[in-house]
Amino acid sequence: MSQSLGVGMFYEFIIKAIYSKTLCEGDLSIDGGVNKGLHTFPMSESVGLSGFVLGFEALPNLTDTVNSKILSNNINNIKVVNKAVGSSIGITNFTYVPDADGFSGIKERSGIPEHAKTSIVNLSVPLTTMDHEVNILNFNKPVRFIKLDLEGGEYDALMGASVIMRDHAPLIIFENGRNSSLTLYGYDKESWFALFESNEYKLYDLFGRDFTPNEWHAGEMPWYFIAVKRDVDLEFIKNELVTIIENIFNEHADKLN
Repeated sequence: MSQSLGVGMFYEFIIKAIYSKTLCEGDLSIDGGVNKGLHTFPMSESVGLSGFVLGFEALPNLTDTVNSKILSNNINNIKVVNKAVGSSIGITNFTYVPDADGFSGIKERSGIPEHAKTSIVNLSVPLTTMDHEVNILNFNKPVRFIKLDLEGGEYDALMGASVIMRDHAPLIIFENGRNSSLTLYGYDKESWFALFESNEYKLYDLFGRDFTPNEWHAGEMPWYFIAVKRDVDLEFIKNELVTIIENIFNEHADKLN
């Protein structure tokens, strides 16, 4: 009997296919919300020995686990920063959910499984911005790709990446909880769209469909979205992404639930 595959993992396969196609030898990539390194390590393979992956993980235990794997496998092109990522530098509260660590984030989000609520711990963790850490890294190439899975904190993280968005023009894949995230983090729909418009980004959902203010309240949608600025990325989204998704679906159709 084949093991079932949730829709969330189907989305992760799509994300991996996108950055595997986008990243090249020598590129710089950012993984915001490393967790156990699901995307960090494949990214490091995509950028090669002359490239680099900069990861952010607020939880010390997860950072230690990933760093141990980096060390044991003698990987030299990954740096995981043990900090939360946002729009400013300092200290922030961080909600840790040990029994469902994928729900951990700066704000306590809704939807935490009942069995995990009793395990919630509030931590004080360092807070940084992508612009700041990329500047410290002093890598000699621009950021080519960003993945953000921050349980609603993606808007704040991108507000702290204004230089990267303006000058580096990376392809960005990020979670967008829409109303739930804007309520939790205290911004509005207009500000969210203005962030991308001011940096000349076009927006799509993970399936490559246009995402405009008219779609904000649409029903069933993937919770990952894509922001593109470069013409080559726009061509990829328009001409290749659908085929890639179809291939992934056909490969795993018998496991999806």
